[in-house]
Amino acid sequence: FGRAVGVSESTVKRWVDQGHLVSTRTPGGHRRISAVEALRTIRAMQLPLQDPVILGVSDLVGDYAQPLAVPGEALHAFIASGEAKLAYQVVIGEYMRGSSIWEIADQLIRPAMHRIGQEGHGPAAIYVEHIATQIVLGIARSLQILATGEHKPVQVVIGGASGDPYQIPCVLISGVIAEAGAQPVNLGPDTPASVFIQSLDNIDTPGLIAISVSAVNDVAELSLGLNQVVHAAAERNCLVAIGGRAVGDLSLDPLPCLRIHTSMASLAKEVRALTLA
Repeated sequence: FGRAVGVSESTVKRWVDQGHLVSTRTPGGHRRISAVEALRTIRAMQLPLQDPVILGVSDLVGDYAQPLAVPGEALHAFIASGEAKLAYQVVIGEYMRGSSIWEIADQLIRPAMHRIGQEGHGPAAIYVEHIATQIVLGIARSLQILATGEHKPVQVVIGGASGDPYQIPCVLISGVIAEAGAQPVNLGPDTPASVFIQSLDNIDTPGLIAISVSAVNDVAELSLGLNQVVHAAAERNCLVAIGGRAVGDLSLDPLPCLRIHTSMASLAKEVRALTLA
């Protein structure tokens, strides 16, 4: 790690002793630092990564010291052409330079995927969209891993609304939740209202239920189901955050526990407030 960031072994030991860097011990008593922990520390301390090859992360971060002029355009181009490694380097590079996951979601991933979805509906366009989706899912999962650290005792249940098949929002929300200091519990896409209600009993005091609504098949039926979730959460003093591009189609009861979010930024702010309460 010291060679990778250009510092001495004694400096690395001091960072470990001071709690800036987490290490484990090998059976022989040597300190071991995982690649994920190394990247977390490099980002948190804004250290120069002089040799990513030593850490085995060169394919992931690339030359992140050289920011792109228009990272959103680059991300769109790479996912549209199926160049996963370069797409990872764009996003992880932005994260390593200090961008938050909510910024990456709102400003890079959402516009890029929206463009992909608008570029045709024939077999070729659908093929591109499916490949792009898999690349972005992998990136989103990597961001969540990097963001996961010590959590406050606040759990957030996450899921896509019933009939909504989109996976990316749930994984990005999980990353935003982890970065905000809470513990995400991702139920995945197409989660029935009854399962969200069941989570209130199965999870120790969930502070928030976050529901993504990217697609609606039956507005009346989905509105009814989500209102049942909101009322059940209100009885248990739990907040419900609902967002996504189709949330405006719904008719939801304006209970005090309901929050409508139009961005990952506002969701991150909500969760941060819960962890500080």
